[in-house]
Amino acid sequence: PDAAAYRLASDCLGKLKAPVYFCTGNHDDGRMMREMLPAAPSVPLIPDQDRLTYRIDLPDFKIYVLDGRIPEEEGPHGRLLDSELAAFRSELSAWDGEYAVFLHFPPLAVGSRWIDRHLLLSNGESLHQAMIEADPARNRGVFFGHLHRGLQIYRDGLLYTAVSSPACQFSVGPDDDTVAFDSRCPIAFNHVTFRPGVTMVKEFTSLPAE
Repeated sequence: PDAAAYRLASDCLGKLKAPVYFCTGNHDDGRMMREMLPAAPSVPLIPDQDRLTYRIDLPDFKIYVLDGRIPEEEGPHGRLLDSELAAFRSELSAWDGEYAVFLHFPPLAVGSRWIDRHLLLSNGESLHQAMIEADPARNRGVFFGHLHRGLQIYRDGLLYTAVSSPACQFSVGPDDDTVAFDSRCPIAFNHVTFRPGVTMVKEFTSLPAE
């Protein structure tokens, strides 16, 4: 994590005329992000100041942002703390409306050998099970990154969708044992719309300037 990079991000994102929220990735520092980035109002789910695990309250809708970051020396995968999972389960028990989940690491296998071996949320199945037990029909989607590649998974009535990276894309072939990088990818972002009973995900792309 680089303080100068966070300051630059703060300067740029602070100009947006909309609330801004952040999700901790594997190269981030949760405490630095909390202190340096212009986050909009939210409700923390656990007291740990090093983790960005929180809830965003909207009219008749909630968004949960989870922090699966582990020390970089442990590898490129992620893991939710037991306290995070417990807090999330408690939240779903106390709230019977619709919600969405955002986190960095993919909770489920994506069908690519090297990704499924190295990059997943190691207790993602526990997260998946918590949402099944709380009624999949309430969930409007689970949104993640880390793969540098856009993809969708639909399992047990739950939609998982990933956004691509503006820096490079990773290979996702089913038999890939190692990663291949493609830096010729377009700059991409997803525009997500939630309506009662409906989730719409639109991918926007543009080629980098020559």
